Order: sequence, then C-alpha cells, then structure tokens
Amino acid sequence: MIRSGRRCFAVFRGSLAEANHFFINTWCRHEDNEANYSRQLLEQLHGLMDRRVDGIILWAHLAPLYTEHVDELKLGHLPVVTIDHRLSFADSVETDEGELAFLAADYLLGKGHRHIGQLAWQSSYNWAQLRRRNFEQRVGQCADANCRTVEAATIDEVPKRFFELLEAEPGLTAVFACSDHVARKIYEAAEEMGLRIPDDISVLGAAALDFSAWMRPGLTTIRQRGLEMGRRAAEIVMDRSLGTLDDEGPQRITVGCELVERESVRDCR
Repeated sequence: MIRSGRRCFAVFRGSLAEANHFFINTWCRHEDNEANYSRQLLEQLHGLMDRRVDGIILWAHLAPLYTEHVDELKLGHLPVVTIDHRLSFADSVETDEGELAFLAADYLLGKGHRHIGQLAWQSSYNWAQLRRRNFEQRVGQCADANCRTVEAATIDEVPKRFFELLEAEPGLTAVFACSDHVARKIYEAAEEMGLRIPDDISVLGAAALDFSAWMRPGLTTIRQRGLEMGRRAAEIVMDRSLGTLDDEGPQRITVGCELVERESVRDCR
C-alpha cells in the first residue's frame, strides 16, 4: 500500500491541472462497521459517476469494493487506475514489492540478524500478500536465518500480535513491520513491555512517512516513491480519457523504492 498519500494527491492535482483536468478527491474515514464503511465508499463512487468524471484513481482499500460492483460501474466506461492493488480489468501503478521486501530482508541480514520476525497485514490486497511472501522468501534464502510471521487485521491488534511474536520466538532480535503505522504501534508496545529499541529489539518499517523521522529512535524504513506513482497514475488516466490507450490492455506500472537508514536497527554482527 502506498503511504505517501499527500505527495501522491499533490501530483495527481498538478499533473491533471496542467492538462486542463480538474481533480476531485473523496475520502471516507475507516470505521469498525464494515457495512457502513462500504456503503459510504460506494456512494462516493456513484457520486463521481453521476458527475461524469473522465476517470477514477483508486487506493488499495477501495479496489475490492470496486470489484464487487464492476459490472455496474463498467457501464460508465470510465478509465480506472488502482494504486498498489491489481484488478484484471484496470490499469495499475504499483510499488515493486519484491524490491521493497528484499531491501528490508537484506538490510537486517546484513546487520547480522538471524532470528527475524515479520508483522504483516492480514489482507487480500496485492501489496500485503506480495510484501509478506517476498520477505519470507528472501530471509529463507539465508541458510542460518529464520523468519516467523504474524498478521494483524487492524492497527489496534498490533501490540497483541507483537507480544505473541516475542513469546513464540524468545531469541528474536529484529522485526520487519509491514508499514510505518505498524512500526509506530510496535514502538508503543515495546515501551510498555520495558523493551528498548534497538538494544533489545530492532524495528524496520515501510513507507517512510513523515512521522518516521520524528520517532525516537528514528525509524529505519523503506521509502515508496509517491511522487512518481502519482504522476504515472495521472498520466494513464489522461491517456485513457483522451483515447490514446484505447486499443491496449491494462497497463502495469511498477515503481521502485529505497532504504532510509536511521537508528532503529542494531548492528549485531
């Protein structure tokens, strides 16, 4: 899942404005009531269609809902671009999850960590599944290393799952958090348990959100390129709406990422 949301939105707006397109941003607060949340999201999609927009860019959490109503929404003949989630009929701009997971695994292994945990996201989103599998695969390629993964379905579950991970692997030295939000919750849980980061447990995040630099210690993380992803998504929507890509199948754009090294991972070589 791309986390550089503000940057992405800014690029959507700027790129589309330059081509004389207007940008409409809709957002729905996540709620415990899944049915109510889905209803609000669907109302927003219908509202966009009623206004005869030229195209739609979907965040990952909207994509499953779109799939459920694909026949209905396809009638609008709207170009659709998804961010970090792949639909068979739509264009997509995705983080290179293989590169992200390999960067994370290689960094921890390079620092001497061999008993590694992963706190993954329990989700059907492409990014979550690929990130988990690629990280496990990369750690598994190191003969003397092991990876134990636990999943959280909500952000509030993270402290409990982190505790379960530590109980299951007493010798754990490092945890890869599937996002910076998850990493922040791990920080909070570690403090409550009296664990010091990185002395007692190292933590590596993903996304490089602004707050990751302000965490103490600063969070080592993998930066997704939100600016580039936003630009590429806007370009595809414009090309589709102008008919440039009419005769071509779904475009699959993959964007790389980079390591941001701070102080949350201990060198235990």
